[in-house]
Amino acid sequence: MKHDIAELKAELLCRGVHIDKLAHKPEFRRGGTGRAGEIYLEIDGAYVNVPVTGKFVEKSPYSLLSEDDSYSLFKDGEFVCDVILHHPIHYEKKTPHGVKKFARVHSASCFGTTIFHSCIHWRRGKACKFCGLELALEYAVPQKDPEDIAEAAAKAYQIGRASHAILTTGTQASRLKEVELMARTIKAIKKRVDIPVHIVIEAFEDMSLLEKLSDADTIDINIETFDPKVFQEVCPGKADLNFEMYMKNWKRAIEILGRNQVSSWIVVGLGEDWDITIKGLEKMVSIGVIPYLVPLRPSPNTPLADVSPPEPKYLLGLCKVASDLMRKYNVNPNTNLGGCTVCSASSPLKEVYNQ
Repeated sequence: MKHDIAELKAELLCRGVHIDKLAHKPEFRRGGTGRAGEIYLEIDGAYVNVPVTGKFVEKSPYSLLSEDDSYSLFKDGEFVCDVILHHPIHYEKKTPHGVKKFARVHSASCFGTTIFHSCIHWRRGKACKFCGLELALEYAVPQKDPEDIAEAAAKAYQIGRASHAILTTGTQASRLKEVELMARTIKAIKKRVDIPVHIVIEAFEDMSLLEKLSDADTIDINIETFDPKVFQEVCPGKADLNFEMYMKNWKRAIEILGRNQVSSWIVVGLGEDWDITIKGLEKMVSIGVIPYLVPLRPSPNTPLADVSPPEPKYLLGLCKVASDLMRKYNVNPNTNLGGCTVCSASSPLKEVYNQ
């Protein structure tokens, strides 16, 4: 059966896949930053972060079947294609509270970890409603040592599973402390292994802090949504900084890291207004920022846990608009050096752009 990879990725990202008939269940996260409840599939050289938990997955027509170490994707019982399942690799550390995970290789070769597993917005009751960051504290190291992370990155690189690294963090009360530990971690990794380092961090009121992160190769400063009403409702802590402040952060980050090395996650399916979203996309892209469009996928046990992702066609429609805008303003995601845009498992954006 022939398939359009962008359409298939959108379908899998928004509908998920059943794994109940697999003889050996793959491991997946139940909390943390980014996408939770996922497995990583490779389809014709493209990677996709497929949800396997959530009520919406129960209605999915897709299922994954295995025979020995081979995996095949089916839709309504009909064969779609063969896929490769990439199992995550976890690196652990013994803490006073037991052995805990502190780094992870996901997708094919993306090394990632969260430096601070706490967030001031959680402390203040203003956490993003789709975020499961502190739910992972049960098994994750709360604050990670740069040398431990660098050692794990080097080990992952040695076995061919770390072509780039992603560092995320919860927002700290002291943004300076947050930035200084991230900067030390970037330096520690680069001292051990020559790979691009991507960072994910909240926008700053004091943009001079961005300069302390200049050793990074790429950066995500995630606004999540352009719709101010949705932003205030879903991300009440982050919404303290308005769109214009994000624009200033993106512009300064581009000055520091270069064109095509700055991106922002846009969560699709939060109830955002289409016209506001299109206008926001154009403003963002016009200054050189890559809009990394991902469908809503709330972590389990969060306020939006039972909300379904958007329809695949809606996601693809926004990716098409974003791709046209990137061509108009000479923004090229294919020249991004590392991180979510390179991994591309959580969005069909690059596949749409490259059509």
